[in-house]
Amino acid sequence: GVGYDFVDRVLGGDMSVRLVVLLALLKILATALCYSSGNAGGIFGPSLFIGAMIGGSVGSAAHALFPAWTAKPGAYALVGMGTAFAGIVRTPLTSVIMIFEMTRDYSIIVPLMISNLVSFYISYTLQRTPIYEALAHQVGIHLPSAATRQGLAQFRVSAAMQPPDPELQASINALPGGQHFPHVHSVHVVHESRRPHASIFAPGSPALEIHGDARPVAGEPVVQKHLPGAFTGTRLEELLRAQGIERLLIAGFMTQMCVDTTARQAAHLGFQATVLADATAAMAVKGPEGETIPAEHVHRTHLGSLAGFLAEIKPLADVAT
Repeated sequence: GVGYDFVDRVLGGDMSVRLVVLLALLKILATALCYSSGNAGGIFGPSLFIGAMIGGSVGSAAHALFPAWTAKPGAYALVGMGTAFAGIVRTPLTSVIMIFEMTRDYSIIVPLMISNLVSFYISYTLQRTPIYEALAHQVGIHLPSAATRQGLAQFRVSAAMQPPDPELQASINALPGGQHFPHVHSVHVVHESRRPHASIFAPGSPALEIHGDARPVAGEPVVQKHLPGAFTGTRLEELLRAQGIERLLIAGFMTQMCVDTTARQAAHLGFQATVLADATAAMAVKGPEGETIPAEHVHRTHLGSLAGFLAEIKPLADVAT
C-alpha cells in the first residue's frame, strides 16, 4: 500500500529507529524500480513517506543525543515530509501550506521553509528537469516553458502567417487519391515536434491539424513523424511494403526540409520517388552571410538537387492524367 499507517506511527513516535531507516531505504528502492520498469506508481505518496521516514530517523538520533534542545521525532518527520516533497516535486510553498494545514502550528513554519529552500536548491542543482516534467517527456509530452511562453507572447500572428498560394492549394485539391483515383493509395504524414520547448508543431498545437483540402478519407492511414524524414522512426515503410507499393508521389511542405529528406530516404530504400513540383512549397531562408534567399529559389534549388538520380521531378498534371 501507500504506507500512510506507518507515517502516522512515525509522527506519533511509535516506531523504532531501525525500522524507520529500513522502511525509508525500501521505499526509495521500490519507487525507483517501479518507475524504471514502466509500471504504474505515484510520486506524491512516496515522497511524503520517504520524507517522514528520513525525518523521523534524523529526529530520533537528534533527540537521543540532545534531548533538552531538540523536539520529538514526530516534528522532524513532519519537516522531512515537506522537505522531501519540495525537493522531489519542486513545489516548496505547496509543502509549507500542506504541513501547516496538517498541524496548525506556526512554530514549524520557519524550519520547514529553510529546509524546503535547501532541498529545492540541492534538487535543482543535481537535476534541472523536475520529475513530473521528465516523466512527461518520456511519453512525448512537452509542455511550454516560461521562456517559450514569453517568446510567443511577443510573436505577432502576422509574422507567422502567409497568404495561401492559390496554385499550390489547387494542386493539393487535385492530388490523386480517394474515390476519384482509386488506384492510388494515399498516406498522410503529420510532423509532431519532440523538442522540449518547440514553438510550433508542439503536441496539441493547431499547426498539427491537416489542411481541410487534404484531410484523409476513410481508410487512408495517417503517419506521425518526429524528424524531417517520414521514414525515420515511423511505420511508413511497413505500410508501403504491405501494399506492394514501389512508386511514391511526394507532395507537401517544406521542399527544403521534409520533402527533400523523405525523397532521399525513399530512394535509399529502393522506392521510385516522384516529387510533385507544383504540390510542394518552400520558405525563404537566411543565407550564410545573413542574406535572405527567396522561397522560390530555395524550392527550385532543392528540386534540382533531387532530380535525376534520386527522384523524378514532375508537375501534377503529368501524373494525374
